[in-house]
Amino acid sequence: MVTIIVAVLSGITLGTFAALRHNGIIDYAAMAFAVVGISVPNFVLATVLIQQLAVNWNLLPPATWSSPL
Repeated sequence: MVTIIVAVLSGITLGTFAALRHNGIIDYAAMAFAVVGISVPNFVLATVLIQQLAVNWNLLPPATWSSPL
C-alpha cells in the first residue's frame, strides 16, 4: 500500500512539473526516470539498492549467512 501511495504521489508530482515545463529539463528528467523505472528488472534494482543502502552507506543491515551464535 505504501508503494502505491509513493508511486501515485511521485507520478502526479513529476507529471505536473513535466507538463508545466514542456520540453524542458524537468520534462526530460521525468521521462528518463519513468523509462528507467519501467525498464530495469526488479532483481537488478534490488541488487543495486542493497549495494548502496546496506554496504556503501550503512543505512540498513545487510542479510548474512552466519549463525545466531
